[in-house]
Amino acid sequence: MELDFGFAGLSFDRDPVYTFTNPGNYIIMLEVSKAGRSDLILREGYINVTFPFGSPPVANFTANVTAGNAPFTVQFNDTYEGDPTSWSCSFGDGILSTLKNPEHTYTTSGTFFVSQTVTNAGGSDDTTKPGFITVFPKGDFNMNGRVDVGDVTRVAYMAVNLTPWDPAADFNGDTKVDIGDASKIAYYYVGRVAGL
Repeated sequence: MELDFGFAGLSFDRDPVYTFTNPGNYIIMLEVSKAGRSDLILREGYINVTFPFGSPPVANFTANVTAGNAPFTVQFNDTYEGDPTSWSCSFGDGILSTLKNPEHTYTTSGTFFVSQTVTNAGGSDDTTKPGFITVFPKGDFNMNGRVDVGDVTRVAYMAVNLTPWDPAADFNGDTKVDIGDASKIAYYYVGRVAGL
């Protein structure tokens, strides 16, 4: 007698015991031979093996934006597979979240990895995206990693309406880009003020 457990294994025992270790639907084939005669039975999908508490989820996420000036707010969206019941996200700057679709504000410049772990009763999965978020210094509108004369010129142009203004250039917080903002970035550039 030969008992074939599909891709799982093969037995020649009369009353075999077999432990399936991987989930899936298995085809079982039994072949019995005696005195030159044989008979074959094939059962498709006869054995269905699942994880004891369902399948573990597969972690994945996206972000609405991945580069910008500090302070830089990013909306992360979970794009998992499966049915997680808990989430953990590390933003790469020492801050953690347990929300499904967290929003996070980066306050310092740099390049940050983001990692996520999703869990359910069947297990957990994690993913890490190195260098996923890039945050440029406040006032670095040409995004070259520093505030330079090009950024000073750009804010001056915004202040006199020669170019559309960017809310990030409102350094004095009065909901508009004006000569005060142009002066502040110019003073910052030449080292007369410590920060924007």
